[in-house]
Amino acid sequence: MTCTEDTASGNLKYQSGARSYSGKLFHPVGSGPFPAMLVLHSSIGLDDHELAYGRWLADQGFVALATDYFAPAGVTPATLALTIFPVDAVREDLARAIDCLRSLAYVDKTRVGAVGFSMGGYFAMALGTREDVRAVIAYYAGVCDAPASEACLTRYSMATVAAQMRAPVLLLHGNADSTVPFAFIRATQDLLMAAGKNSQLVPYPGVRHGFDFGTSRAGNPNYDAQATADAQARSLAFLKTTLR
Repeated sequence: MTCTEDTASGNLKYQSGARSYSGKLFHPVGSGPFPAMLVLHSSIGLDDHELAYGRWLADQGFVALATDYFAPAGVTPATLALTIFPVDAVREDLARAIDCLRSLAYVDKTRVGAVGFSMGGYFAMALGTREDVRAVIAYYAGVCDAPASEACLTRYSMATVAAQMRAPVLLLHGNADSTVPFAFIRATQDLLMAAGKNSQLVPYPGVRHGFDFGTSRAGNPNYDAQATADAQARSLAFLKTTLR
């Protein structure tokens, strides 16, 4: 596997076999070694939202890689079809992103985690089953929009992920979420706890899906400034405990 950073543009390109990947890399001032986080987008693809989150992580002292996991799979938000989305291949693609992050000279390879939003939250949790991923943060995590079919829930099984989880998990979810209903993440938390995993679920009363996208309700009717600020504060406290 090769991993190449363009310091001028902030782009990180990596390749494993015939598959090529790219993402935006953010890192703190200094030589490190720093803890690092992989930032995983929702079903709308890599967006300014994830880039802003990556910058925020860098400001807090973390290297952050916001990677596009649709492009290597030949998927766009417009062509996304959950019934044929290559789940296993994407998990492997994201494992290569973790490998690339860990290979950077200024990253402490023992302090690497993943954060994801919606669909990306599911994949962040899937990465948490790896031995070298030490922290998982999942914002309104889930792939199957309500009403979810059994086929979709089986294909993107949280039960399997929960049983194999190795990393501590922080789940951030609005209890008025109608896209990925709160009952779904409550059931996921119950699975994690029943399996003896280290997991915390933070419910946000009256808050809906994608509550941290944008900066105002004019741009995103679901935006909630208070929940966004609280989620960031909790995420930072969680990472200071798990990756510091």
